[in-house]
Amino acid sequence: MMGPVQVSTEPLPFPLQMMEIPTYWLALKTFRKAIALTGTPQVFSITLKEDIHSLETVTISAGSFTAADNSRRTVFRAVDIATTAGATADIAGALNTLPGTQKVGESGRLLLKKYKVRFVIKVGKHLKTISVEEIRYFYSQDKATFCVTQENRNFILDYTLEQLEEMVDPGQFFRINRKYFVSPSSIHDFITYTNSRLKLVLKGSHDADIIVARERVQEFKNWLDR
Repeated sequence: MMGPVQVSTEPLPFPLQMMEIPTYWLALKTFRKAIALTGTPQVFSITLKEDIHSLETVTISAGSFTAADNSRRTVFRAVDIATTAGATADIAGALNTLPGTQKVGESGRLLLKKYKVRFVIKVGKHLKTISVEEIRYFYSQDKATFCVTQENRNFILDYTLEQLEEMVDPGQFFRINRKYFVSPSSIHDFITYTNSRLKLVLKGSHDADIIVARERVQEFKNWLDR
């Protein structure tokens, strides 16, 4: 219950004899009261009542998107805002945990990084575009970097794996060692290996020695188990 509220109702210079005063509070029912414009102060009390329906389900979408690429995004459900580690149970905290976000100085503003959605590659005398969603994994060999598509085709890229780490969505690809940068869809099998490491079998790969570096094993497991 709020204390008495005094409203001055001086006569208006136009013919209006009644007016409605709406008052809004977050998560409380809107208070509305029609008053007569008598020219004398009026006192009335406001009772605040909880409105559990005043806040709809909150969904925050961010991450990788462009005007023509609306399908790639990261979505938070309302419950995630309260339960995600680091979200601090508020929307700003939840935004801070989204991939590709970083604070701008001390202003508290967020910068959303847009990740690469396609690559232009050279095939003979021709140029071809490949969507990131078509790529299973990246790997390096003989100082060159390649991508392997869902159709098991290999294409050379003009980037190093280090550069690719900054270009593609970390939610889609993980750097398991110095040679491989993989997506979940590229993994056919993974096997426990010596010295607490993991051995991967990648789709379309004939490399029998694809090992997740020991210092990255736990992070890799967490990345898969999301």
